[in-house]
Amino acid sequence: MNIQRNDPETRELKQLLDTPEPEWVRKRMSQVYASLPPRQESAPPLRRARRAGRTLLIAAALGCCLSLSALAASGELGRMTQNLIGFFHGDSAESQSTTYQPMTALLEAHSLQVGQAQSQNGLTVRVDEISVDHNFINVFSTFTSETPFAMDENLPDRLSSGLNSQFSFMVDGQEVTDTVYSSDLTQGYLVDEHTYKAAQRFVASQPLPDTFTLELCSPRYYGEEEEHLGNFMGGTGQWDFTIPVDISDLGQKEIPAQTLTFGSGKLELSQFSASALGTVARFEQPQAEQGPMPENAGPAQGYLWADQIILRDDQGSYLQPVPLQGYSSVGTYASEYVGLSEEASAITFLPYTLEGTSRTETAPLEEGSKLATNSLSGYTIRSVSNTQNGLTLTLEPYGPLPRLGSHALELWPCDSQGNRLELPRCLMESTVDRTTGLVSYTLSYYEPFEGWEQISQLAFLHEGTLTLQEDEAVTLPLG
Repeated sequence: MNIQRNDPETRELKQLLDTPEPEWVRKRMSQVYASLPPRQESAPPLRRARRAGRTLLIAAALGCCLSLSALAASGELGRMTQNLIGFFHGDSAESQSTTYQPMTALLEAHSLQVGQAQSQNGLTVRVDEISVDHNFINVFSTFTSETPFAMDENLPDRLSSGLNSQFSFMVDGQEVTDTVYSSDLTQGYLVDEHTYKAAQRFVASQPLPDTFTLELCSPRYYGEEEEHLGNFMGGTGQWDFTIPVDISDLGQKEIPAQTLTFGSGKLELSQFSASALGTVARFEQPQAEQGPMPENAGPAQGYLWADQIILRDDQGSYLQPVPLQGYSSVGTYASEYVGLSEEASAITFLPYTLEGTSRTETAPLEEGSKLATNSLSGYTIRSVSNTQNGLTLTLEPYGPLPRLGSHALELWPCDSQGNRLELPRCLMESTVDRTTGLVSYTLSYYEPFEGWEQISQLAFLHEGTLTLQEDEAVTLPLG
C-alpha cells in the first residue's frame, strides 16, 4: 500500500521555506513593487453555463465584481456582506469540494466580491471573492491558461500533483504564516481543460486586526541576494493582489492570553476565539534548546505541548481538532477546531494520559461500525462507497479525540479474515465538514483495483487507555 502524504522530511522542508525573509529582502521587494506599472484589469474568464438561472446569478455577481474592483483600487475598505461565491455554483463544484460545499451559506454570508485579475506568461489569475474574519482568510480564485492544465485523469482534480494554487499572505506589509498544514485547506475543480477554480482556507497564526490591507502573493522563494519565482498552476511569474479589508463589524467570543497551570505542567494560551467563520485556539510553546533542528526540541521544562490538551465546552461537547498533515511545534501553534456549541459560555482545558501498548484492531466495513482509536473515543462509520476507483467513508467522531502525531486516523483495507490487502498506488485524503464535524476519508487509486470487492474489514490503530485528568482541568469563561 503506497500512500503519499507529508512525511517528516517534507514538513521540515516546508518549515525552512516558510521562514520569514530577512529585512533586506523586504526592502528590495518594496522597491520592486514601487517600480511596477499600475495593474490593469483583465476581462473575466468566460465559461459555459448549462442553466439559464445560474447564468443570470453569475452575471449579477460579475457585475458586482467590476464595481468593487474599482472600490479596491481606490483604497476604500471592503466589508464582508452577503454575496454569491462563484466557486460553489459551477457545474463541477458539487462533486469536487468536500471541505467547502457544506460551508456555502456561512462563507457567502461573510464575503467580499473582489474581481481583480492579472495575466502573465499565458496564465490569467483572478481573485473572485474572499471571506475573512479575525481568524480565517478564505480565497476563491479562477485560473485560466492558454494551454491545458496538466492533470492526472486517474485522480480527482483537487489531488492532481501538478497544480499549486496556494497564495501566501501579507497583512499590512507583514507576512502571516500558518503553523498547521491540514490536508483539506486547498481544493478546486476544472471548469474545462483551460479553466480551474480554487478555494484556499488559511488559519491565521495571530488574530487579524479590524482593518488591514491584505496582500495575496503567488509563490516565491528567497536566496541570499535574489528572489526566485515559484510554480503557480504550472506557470512561473508574479501574480500579486492587494485588497483593503474591514472586519470591524464582525464579533467574536474569546478567551484572552493567560498561563494555564496544571499539575503536569503549564500551557501558554495566546487566545481562544470563536468567530463568524470558525473556532481557533492559539498557544505559545516554549521549547527546550536541544537538537540540530527545532522540530527535534521538546517543550521547555515545566511546559506542555498544545496537543497534550483536550478541549470541552460547558454544554458537554468535546471540540474536535481538524486532522493535520503536519504541524510546527516551534513558537505559536494555531489550530482549528470544530464542534463548539452555539450556547457555549466556557471552555475546559483537560490534560490527559494515554497508556498501554498500541495494537491493531479491525472492524466490519459497514455503516454503524465503530473504529475505537482509544478507550474513550474514535469514529462511527456513517456511509461507505467502495468501488474499483477508490474507497470513501463518512465518519462521525465520538468522545474526546486527542491529536496524535501528524495524522488523526489511518485505515488499512482488509479481507474477511482481517488480512491487509495489497492495494495499487493510491492517495489518502481526509477532510472535515466544519459545520457538522463529519470526516470524509478517501483512498483514490491511480489505476482500477481489481480486488476491490475483497475489502470487507478495516484495520486501524487502537492507541490504548485514555484518561482525562479531570482533577487538573482548568475552566475559563468564553465572552
